[in-house]
Amino acid sequence: SLAYSHIYNTLSNDLLSNVPLMERVENQCCDLNIKCEGSFTGQIEEFVKNSVSADKTKSTQLRLAGWIAQAVLLKKDNPKSSLAKISMALSELYENPVDLRKLVGALLPKGTQPPEAGQA
Repeated sequence: SLAYSHIYNTLSNDLLSNVPLMERVENQCCDLNIKCEGSFTGQIEEFVKNSVSADKTKSTQLRLAGWIAQAVLLKKDNPKSSLAKISMALSELYENPVDLRKLVGALLPKGTQPPEAGQA
């Protein structure tokens, strides 16, 4: 999965990108002529539910990738559901603050604070 490779790279190293994670996944899909449609979210959810790994880290990364992939597919037509998927991904890491910080940084490379007036 494209999202899995991005999640793996994000959590495996401290390299930061100026391009938000979801944008990177979407850009790669476009580059590969993969349709980004919300109708595929059910298939992704089923794939993640049926994928099992004895490695807890891989299982976590797979779930994260599934939620991020679904968030990418839903962001244009259903932003509320997209945000809910992002929330699920973040909640997956609540016991791991280091990886949570990395994921938040990948999703929001410019930070969480709004720009100062006139700098947007």
